Amino acid sequence: MVATKFFYPYNLNKIKEDILFKKAFSLRLVKNYISETIFYNINKYKDFSKHDLIKELAPTIHTPFLVQKDVEYGIAEVWTTYRNKIELINKKIIFKIQSKIIKKFYKKTTKNFKKGDIRVYEVKLKSTKFTKVMSYLARYGYKGIYENIKSNLENGKYDEKKILFFQDIIYFIDKYSEERLLNLAFKRRYNNYKKYNKTCHKFISLSFSTQTRINTNIANRNKNKESKIKGFINIGGYKQDIESKNSAISIPVKLDNSYHLNLNKYSKVYTIQFNDKNKFIRINLTQDIKKTKPTATKKVDKIIGVDINTKNNLFATSDKDIVIDYDRELFSNYVKFLNKIDNRPKDKNNKTKRLGKQNKLKFNRWQARIQNMIIEKSVLLIKKAKVKGYTHLVLEDLELISKLPSTNEEFDIDNGRLIRLLNLSSIKHRIENLSYKYNINISFIHPHYTSQTCDKCGSISKTNRKTQEVFKCCECGYKPINADYNSAINIKNRISQDVLRDKLLTKKTFNNYSEYEPKSFSKEKIKTILEDYYRVT
Repeated sequence: MVATKFFYPYNLNKIKEDILFKKAFSLRLVKNYISETIFYNINKYKDFSKHDLIKELAPTIHTPFLVQKDVEYGIAEVWTTYRNKIELINKKIIFKIQSKIIKKFYKKTTKNFKKGDIRVYEVKLKSTKFTKVMSYLARYGYKGIYENIKSNLENGKYDEKKILFFQDIIYFIDKYSEERLLNLAFKRRYNNYKKYNKTCHKFISLSFSTQTRINTNIANRNKNKESKIKGFINIGGYKQDIESKNSAISIPVKLDNSYHLNLNKYSKVYTIQFNDKNKFIRINLTQDIKKTKPTATKKVDKIIGVDINTKNNLFATSDKDIVIDYDRELFSNYVKFLNKIDNRPKDKNNKTKRLGKQNKLKFNRWQARIQNMIIEKSVLLIKKAKVKGYTHLVLEDLELISKLPSTNEEFDIDNGRLIRLLNLSSIKHRIENLSYKYNINISFIHPHYTSQTCDKCGSISKTNRKTQEVFKCCECGYKPINADYNSAINIKNRISQDVLRDKLLTKKTFNNYSEYEPKSFSKEKIKTILEDYYRVT
């Protein structure tokens, strides 16, 4: 398993930042040059491998601030971009024949047409053995393909599923000739590339990846214990000006022992990242880590339930000491900005004017800030759980939109929109990835009845939670510190209680660890299981 770790600079001086910028700027020019070369010769390079492209183009590029590895990684990045584009274009190269023509009629009488008049003719297409062969030749055909396929068939190089298809290719080439079929296929290929390859991809970001060739470790701790600088990233292949020789530079960085792990094991491939203002912000390094998550324990003190909210705290947990809130000031300012652009003036036709470029940029920046805030809070949750010895997180597999009221009173915004703004629908995947990095198991449960169930007596009723903040059991009178804490306890119980776990959940089929996911049950079935469990206990 490969883990990517972020290293942020600490008191980086202007000289070193300028050196990084020169390499980034030069490499961006090279990538745009390579992009144009491929774009204008797409038919030539479409079948090139990454190594073929590097072998052909790398020797032609000579720039003072780049070493050979920089150029190779730049070419590889462009190749990846165009390979994805070529694969998408190839999917659109399809031969089909007409199957039938369907007449569609008007169902109602209108001003210009009567009911029963023909509205449109719809042509239905179908594939045949011949069109499938032609589609293949248009995507992958080349002169000499006939002899190559024939040889592979004779030598048994195709598996049973592919033999019949390649026999069809041989049959149709024998029938119509290779030259004739390839001419038709190449014409379709050319027209497709002409249609879908209209714009040359332009690289705008200064961020880049490359590999250092220095012998020492790329990441090192500062031997001076008294210094505020805790570590350095040492990278080679940099020069201060055109005349100077390439040398290594050391970038002072912040270190976190629990996050950055073993500094001796980082790969020498690294990524330098710049923000949208072309300012250097961080270095990304990777290392191979063994995925050794602990086996889930049945002990309650090792399992923590997490309730995700949009009104009170972002994360409320079954541990009273772990409660994590939003950055409410940040989010409040974001909502004010949204209200401002929502109330922009209307045009002559009484339609709201389009969002201007400046507001679009501001909107994108605000979204980035909000997502960074959610990521930071998720990391904080995992770290606090790790410090307190928890080995298993339990969360709802949320369907948030269906279980929340229509309006969030605090921010005066529709809850559906609030969820989209916070991107909470994907938060479980973020927490899942983070938990694995910190060696913590994670399971998901049904979201139903976690907020309506009393964790003391098991009473399930909407009247137990009359408001978002307060929970009071209508049966036993139990009143926890807040409603979210009660929900978090119920979430934890779905794993920690053997009977509930076995009836409601199943082990994840895609890994060997003691992690669980919901069984496919209706809401009514879940309620019956819960009521039966609490009635017995």
